[in-house]
Amino acid sequence: MSFFAKSAPRSDTLEVLGETVTVVRKAQKNMYLSVRPDGTLRVTCPFSTDDGEIIRFVSSQADWLRKRKAAVDQRAKTAGLEYKDGDAVPLWGTFYPLAVRNARPYGVSVQDGTLVLNVPAGSTREERAALVESLYRAQFKAAVPPLLRRWQPVLGVAASGVTIRAMTTRWGSCNTRTGHVTLNLRLVEKDPRCLEYVVVHELCHLIVPDHSRAFWNCVARCVPDWRKIRALTNEAVKEPLDE
Repeated sequence: MSFFAKSAPRSDTLEVLGETVTVVRKAQKNMYLSVRPDGTLRVTCPFSTDDGEIIRFVSSQADWLRKRKAAVDQRAKTAGLEYKDGDAVPLWGTFYPLAVRNARPYGVSVQDGTLVLNVPAGSTREERAALVESLYRAQFKAAVPPLLRRWQPVLGVAASGVTIRAMTTRWGSCNTRTGHVTLNLRLVEKDPRCLEYVVVHELCHLIVPDHSRAFWNCVARCVPDWRKIRALTNEAVKEPLDE
């Protein structure tokens, strides 16, 4: 009985870099830092980790935290849109103003730099958001195959399949056992180079499953400025200021 009591996770908080960090100590070997969907910080670590070690670890990740929180803030901003006339929606690194029209045929399209939503009178926020989501998915599905056709022969690999999913903590993932790649739908909001970088990144995992020097050398063969593109991927898309 005492074993289970001793092994139960313990949770408290620390102030680091002006942020409140939730600290969860549990039976694990390593320490991990994450930014939750609501923008709060969370550290999980071994029971024996002292506060000073946690503070040093979080402080060493200041640049990563800044970029990660910017990305979370962008998602929150998009999630808070009402998708009304005049709202701005990110698509491939550019913000498109919405033009909401009560017209047929119902649907969504990009026309002369404007994202046009044709919807019934009295449409709900959820219905308008679903139309934008459908555009995102259509654009994403059209963008991925050319990238696979370009980079798979260069790397000498082939993904067994690709899944598009709206994820909160990863831009992509690769199951190295099955060869299946998953890509984050939110990449459609960013510069097209970001999607290309993530595709290359995941394909390289079919050659090198970890993030060793050999892996990053593989990425660099295809994307020499991968550090710059990775930083761009982790930053929030900037909406232009009104003039």
